Amino acid sequence: MKRRFPLVGLLLTAAVLVAEPSAWQTEAIRAEAAPTFRFEPEGGPDHRGAWIIESDARPGLVGRWVRTLPVEGGSHYQFHALRRATHADGRRTAVARVLWLDAKGKPVLHDDPSTASYRPGERPRAEPEYPLDRAVNATGWTEVADIYRAPSAARQARIELEFRWAPHAKVEWADITLTAT
Repeated sequence: MKRRFPLVGLLLTAAVLVAEPSAWQTEAIRAEAAPTFRFEPEGGPDHRGAWIIESDARPGLVGRWVRTLPVEGGSHYQFHALRRATHADGRRTAVARVLWLDAKGKPVLHDDPSTASYRPGERPRAEPEYPLDRAVNATGWTEVADIYRAPSAARQARIELEFRWAPHAKVEWADITLTAT
């Protein structure tokens, strides 16, 4: 069952993210460890496009699709994507994350000081957000979604759709949105 969120924001954000495949970049830890990347315009469950990462026979390939978007610090954001993994455990092999950055692209700090025993009272770095796997539909697409509050100093959100390790595997990402809620 797909969760519904504010329709106007979702449609505007989806138009920005899905309609602009050229705004996404690819990254790999090293060229020789890179999987294959491609955008399929008719892909995805609704045929509105899919970002695909595939591996060959070599285990240990790692790569990701990356996109950075402007955000307003202190506001809440809904991340949503659909993922389908073939010949791989999607929870292990295909990981989505959101990183909060300042205007210069540097990591930001949490708003509140830490209560941990290590350096108590200091504000720690805002760690990446890992959206949760939700329902899986009849055609094997898993909803990956969650709502987060951007730290006050955040001016950008870096979305990473990562592929890790599995040989002979394929991961498809579709309907990717980051919506102010």
